[in-house]
Order: sequence, then C-alpha cells, then structure tokens
Amino acid sequence: MLNFLKTDPISPGSTLADAVMVTLKAHWLPLVLYSRGVRGEQLRLSTLWALHQLEAQANLIRRICGVDVGR
Repeated sequence: MLNFLKTDPISPGSTLADAVMVTLKAHWLPLVLYSRGVRGEQLRLSTLWALHQLEAQANLIRRICGVDVGR
C-alpha cells in the first residue's frame, strides 16, 4: 500500500506523508477531539469533514471496483 501511495499520489504535489495524515485524520480526528473534551461547533465541523472524507472514499471504492450496494 505504501508503494502505491508513493507512486500514485492522491493529488498532484501530495506526498506519502500527506496521504497518511489525511487518512489518519478522517478515521480518528473526531474521536480524538471528543476524548480530549472538545464539544460544540469544533467537534461538529471536524466530524462532518471526517464523514465526508470517509463517504467519498467509500464511493470511490464502489465505483472503481464495480460494487453496487443497492443504492
């Protein structure tokens, strides 16, 4: 996976470190913020961003891999 991310960056000019950080943030940022006591608008906006990233990735996987889950 790391070799793929090195040779096929997410966007032009992005690095492996960029790809790893975006992935980590999408999966964990809202939970880390919550565990540290963050609430309100900051938590809501971070959660919406993370969900958008994860949903976009799920849709990309479905489209590329030809998987229709009844949508």
